Amino acid sequence: MMLQQDFLGIQDLEEFSTGRSAELLLTLEDLLSADDEIRHEALYRLCEIDAHRRSPLAASFLVYRLFEQDLALRARIVHAICDVIKGRDLFKRPPAKVRESLHHALRAIGEREVHSLLELIHEDHDFLDPACLLLNQCSRSGEILVKVLNCSDYPIPIRIASCEVIGEIGFLEAEHVIETLEKRLSDRTTGQLSMAFAPRALEEAKEMIPILRRTLDALREASM
Repeated sequence: MMLQQDFLGIQDLEEFSTGRSAELLLTLEDLLSADDEIRHEALYRLCEIDAHRRSPLAASFLVYRLFEQDLALRARIVHAICDVIKGRDLFKRPPAKVRESLHHALRAIGEREVHSLLELIHEDHDFLDPACLLLNQCSRSGEILVKVLNCSDYPIPIRIASCEVIGEIGFLEAEHVIETLEKRLSDRTTGQLSMAFAPRALEEAKEMIPILRRTLDALREASM
């Protein structure tokens, strides 16, 4: 792959200058501010100086801010991380150190970050693809998504978003869990059995069964 990339003339961007490390650190500190406006401005400055694509510290720091409370800012952070993964310019890519640092940070994400991404999908379905791009970098994300999907303590929209990600990425190991869940929920809606369940449980079944079936179809198609 490296030979092909070199042949195509793809070059690494220059790393962020060490002479601007003080500026970068101040910007990262502002991303931790309690003031929403300061955090928004900090991310704007970070991207304006292209630090997220040139600095390993900046790239990995953004991953640790995926649980940002301000949804609009969280969305901007996701786009910035995707920018690093995909490469914004056709013939320029982040330096190897940046790519490696980002990949390491994404591999370490846990349930909190996954939940934050699922919230974005619930708020705006256009975030399905960006969220999948990030979650596909983490080998544990499939396990976490299945846990979220199968846990009734999570809100139904978050569980639905989890199911959509599973189908979009194609976590084949989730197929049996989804089959079991779909059968259990389907049983609630049939005949006299529905009388034994509270309205909320029946609502859960009616909302989730269609997406569970679509995801099963997607997984089965992917396994062929």
